[in-house]
Amino acid sequence: MRLRTPFTTLGLLICIILQTSPAVGNGPPGLRKERAQTDNSNLLPLPSPTPAAAPNASTAPNSSAPAVQSQPLVLQGGIEHSERLQPVAPELQAGAIYNEQALPPIEPNNDWYWIPYWYSGLKHVDTETVLQDYDFNTGNVIRPDRVILNRQDLAIGFQADRNGQVWEFKRAPYRTTVEGDKVLSVMMVRNRDPLAVSQERVVVRLIQTCLTVDKYSRQIMKSEQTEQLNTYVPSAPGVMNLQSSIKSFGPDGAPLVEEQSSRVVVDRAPFQPIDNYEGRDMRSLFSQFMMSHGYGNLLPDSLQPQQDQQSFR
Repeated sequence: MRLRTPFTTLGLLICIILQTSPAVGNGPPGLRKERAQTDNSNLLPLPSPTPAAAPNASTAPNSSAPAVQSQPLVLQGGIEHSERLQPVAPELQAGAIYNEQALPPIEPNNDWYWIPYWYSGLKHVDTETVLQDYDFNTGNVIRPDRVILNRQDLAIGFQADRNGQVWEFKRAPYRTTVEGDKVLSVMMVRNRDPLAVSQERVVVRLIQTCLTVDKYSRQIMKSEQTEQLNTYVPSAPGVMNLQSSIKSFGPDGAPLVEEQSSRVVVDRAPFQPIDNYEGRDMRSLFSQFMMSHGYGNLLPDSLQPQQDQQSFR
């Protein structure tokens, strides 16, 4: 059974990960195009890379959205998957004994990026339509066009700046464990990066390692890596379409299967700031990020750092 992620991007589980309202502003300039590349990062959880998106410091209140730059991989024909991934670390391969305590600690990040307003808020999806499966070993293409239940809710967007523009927190890396009757499903997400952010679309890339672990012996039964590309496009007020491509890789990093699917994502509630997440003060983290990148002028008064007041006689 393929372990799946939300339609992203705060996510629900099962090696689970996901992510409308009128658009604000005119959006950032054209997206930068880059070439595809092989992912060479370590398979164990790592700190997130340097933030890929930041506003233009001269943005005036109520003006167009802040300029956003995208990092990783884009080809002339569009965003594409990695050709292969690095092999899974030996201690995470099938046959090894899973020991969570022996894994390197997850280093929390403080990376943020601007998102269009239609993409923010509490989102809901009920079903997923699997459009195509491609088997890299056989070259066979299957077009099942089957609808499966994949009910999820996801809150997208953490804080808003002085102009009302919404900012997303990158969240990764993180680790999630789902306990079943006989097995544990362990999801280790090491990358959750925005590849393209504009008023027309949002593309998010997730890379994760999924383990199936015998609940009693703690032996790893299966180890699989996946790279998921999620493309969100607004389609109507309160509705966006999600096109997902999930490419799975074996423990050796070689590609196995690529699945294409689509979902309809609807608004459940408008954007609300998330002030606490995983025990972290998001207001303080957002303020630190904006100040450290020179965008303090975009912080609301309530998030401005307190200045020590001194009086002199």
